[in-house]
Amino acid sequence: MSRRLLIAILLVSLGFNLAVIGSMIWFRFIRPCPIPPPQGRPPMGNVHPLPIWKQLKPDSQIPAYRAKFDSTKILLMEELAKDPIDELKIHSIIDSSLSAQNLLERHLGMSMLEIRKQMSAAEAKEHFTARAAQIREMQNDKFKDFHRRKKHEKIPRN
Repeated sequence: MSRRLLIAILLVSLGFNLAVIGSMIWFRFIRPCPIPPPQGRPPMGNVHPLPIWKQLKPDSQIPAYRAKFDSTKILLMEELAKDPIDELKIHSIIDSSLSAQNLLERHLGMSMLEIRKQMSAAEAKEHFTARAAQIREMQNDKFKDFHRRKKHEKIPRN
């Protein structure tokens, strides 16, 4: 090989090596750290249950009612995805979904009533007040996420 060709290959290799070393330095020392995630409630599954729920056995019928309600919701979504819309079938699915939800809510309410009967007044106040605050916080988080604006957007004033 000629001397000129070797010098050209050496310069190209040196350029690539400098690019790799420069990018390593950039990513390690110069680039800013990523923004930490916002503080708030932990993701689903990481919420610690309230102490009273640990002591009580769940009603065996509630999972069946929840499964029935979920299956009617899935059936509704599948029917809505079809191209020729069958409104009568959709209305019947909605009615069955509402009845399944009604049964589920009724049994959940009755099980909470049974739990309340086993608690003292202080325990009930502590537990159900904490649960109400937890539900309120989840609603507020959903509202904040829905109405969140970017930093450059202005809030419209009436």
